[in-house]
Amino acid sequence: MPHGLEEDFRYKRPAVFTLDGVPFDVTNTWSQVYETLCRHLATLKPAVFDALPENPDFISNRGNRYFSRQPQDLRSPSDYGREFFAETNLSANQIRDTIARLLGAFGLPERAFAVYLREDRDAG
Repeated sequence: MPHGLEEDFRYKRPAVFTLDGVPFDVTNTWSQVYETLCRHLATLKPAVFDALPENPDFISNRGNRYFSRQPQDLRSPSDYGREFFAETNLSANQIRDTIARLLGAFGLPERAFAVYLREDRDAG
């Protein structure tokens, strides 16, 4: 059963996610979902992806960045190459919220993203 971005993902584990119907199945953790999605979006629209560190939608109210060109700006940076880093020290619901903002930045509707949870897969 597909789940959307309006749900609470605390204590839930992903198995597969889709973006515009394209499945991505190497995602056993929320961090893997986030990293896989970011890498995919970077190939779709590199210019939009490269502009994320300057996008105010990806800076928290406290000034914490979700993307940066300097690893020291982030608590737990993940290197995406091209001198581009993403924050990975995020909860499942923080990842959900960031995915929603990413989809908006890339001009995709939230309904383009769906995740299938591990317990749903195991239930069958």
